[in-house]
Amino acid sequence: MAGLTRGCPTRSKVFTFRRRFGLLRLQGRHPQQTPRATGGPSLIGASSECMPDRHLRILVVDDQPNVRRAVRSMLASKGDWEICGEASDGREAIQRTEELHPDVVIMDMSMPLLSGLEATRYIRQFFPDSQVLILTLHDFPGLGQLAREAGAKGCVLKGDSKEFLIRAVESVGDSDPFFQTAPQGL
Repeated sequence: MAGLTRGCPTRSKVFTFRRRFGLLRLQGRHPQQTPRATGGPSLIGASSECMPDRHLRILVVDDQPNVRRAVRSMLASKGDWEICGEASDGREAIQRTEELHPDVVIMDMSMPLLSGLEATRYIRQFFPDSQVLILTLHDFPGLGQLAREAGAKGCVLKGDSKEFLIRAVESVGDSDPFFQTAPQGL
């Protein structure tokens, strides 16, 4: 096993994390060696009405199939966006992110096996081109700060998702933060 990680500190961290959470080993490549298409320049301050749609690949992660269907339905109006996959827990989210290299991961916070926040930490560390948007039922003081500390670029409450989800994905897809509840200290 030492041969799998020798000479690459990132691979060593990946292997340790994967062994701890029961994930498969790396497929013989470093995550940042995989080529990906990048979007156009971000137009900071421009409203979404004047910006052309940018092709986004989106991974939807929630342990409830009906929530994944609802999110897919809400995002269907954006013709240039592709739901490239779905996952039902944090472990599967990490595996699907490694396979699919989505631009945006819409992540439930509370899931079995590995929480959305733990999966977010891993994804942001090893797949930095994938931005994470937390979609959660829980609303409590400090939620935004907790999501931000895990590496999420945004946070939206499920109860308000119809109103905020598309705007949040647009912002996060452009690497701009979108917190429906303001992170403490900002």
